[in-house]
Amino acid sequence: MRLLALHFLTITYLIYIILFVLYLSTRFSIIAVMKETLSFKIDPAIKDAILKLAKKENRSLSNYVVTVLMRHLEIKGIDWRKEASEKEKVS
Repeated sequence: MRLLALHFLTITYLIYIILFVLYLSTRFSIIAVMKETLSFKIDPAIKDAILKLAKKENRSLSNYVVTVLMRHLEIKGIDWRKEASEKEKVS
């Protein structure tokens, strides 16, 4: 009986993780083809700190920075996806 309950909890937990990952992937999706390159200078200590954070999340430096920027835009109430689609319609 305990083994059955343990299997049930494990399956439930896995389903929860899968649903959470799917939620995040739709909420913070990155456009498949990046259209712009951004280059800037940064203090080496800041770069090292960002690299450490990226490694903790198993992300590349670039992916981590883009994700942080998208979250910041969301916090500020800027719907960059909507603005990008409107810009494409005008072009």
